[in-house]
Amino acid sequence: MSEVSLTDVSLRARGRWHTHVAAVLGLWLLIGVGIVIAGALGAPVSWWVSVHSFTLGVVATAILVYSTHFTEALTRTAGDDRRGVMARVALIQSGLILLIVGRAGYDWGALADFAATLVIWAFLWHMAVVYSHLRRSLAGTFAVTVPFYLAAAGFLVVAGIMGNVAGRGVGSYADLIAAHSRAAVWGFTWLTILGTVITLLPTLTGTRISATARRRCTVALIIHCLALVGVIVAQSLGHSGWAGLIQLLIVVAALLILQPVLAAVVGGTPRLVDRRRERHRGTVVDGRGVRRRRGEHHRRC
Repeated sequence: MSEVSLTDVSLRARGRWHTHVAAVLGLWLLIGVGIVIAGALGAPVSWWVSVHSFTLGVVATAILVYSTHFTEALTRTAGDDRRGVMARVALIQSGLILLIVGRAGYDWGALADFAATLVIWAFLWHMAVVYSHLRRSLAGTFAVTVPFYLAAAGFLVVAGIMGNVAGRGVGSYADLIAAHSRAAVWGFTWLTILGTVITLLPTLTGTRISATARRRCTVALIIHCLALVGVIVAQSLGHSGWAGLIQLLIVVAALLILQPVLAAVVGGTPRLVDRRRERHRGTVVDGRGVRRRRGEHHRRC
């Protein structure tokens, strides 16, 4: 009875946690929509506020929370105290609010520097947590996707630093912001999606996780990271053409993962059907229509 009670308490606590996270994400989504509408109606709204209400308030917060959850599940390690995740989420929210208050889209000052540092610190802390789980991993089979989350957080840190440098007027603002955007989109967001789809898509469709995709994880991640570093450097120096060419390697890295994953999902047999086949393998149906194991059937005959 006590075990059931503990389980119920755990499930309720988990439910409340995800409800609170959804509320934070929903709030920033509504704020972002409101800002976009206000800008469309002629209010003096900075593009920076419009974009980052979604990217930091919704996307970055969601990725931090759920990549932590997936890391714990894939490495089969005990979850850390949820207060740590809450603290990292609070750092992101505080940083974003201070960036808006400090008018980061209009003028970059000391308050914006401090706010950006809060967001960067949240993801450095997140990287340390993910790495800790990876080192304590009890299951190497699916933990090979966890380094995607580690690299994704690293690129978010790079994006934050580049945004800070651009705001301070160092170098070409347009080129640095373009590099900042590439690091955030193709490094942070896309790597998180790519690492998650390897295990999540087969789970949702009830098919087997592709062994080929798992084997290619490390190679694909290395190609992606090296290519994206080249893209960021080229874009920062104003060589947009070279950045575009190098980014083709990111497409190659994605295909190395997505092709076997999609092939397994589209052409695979649901695991439930596989289990039924294994259960019925080695059985025969006797004259009365009763399914029996072969040895038992012959003995009866």
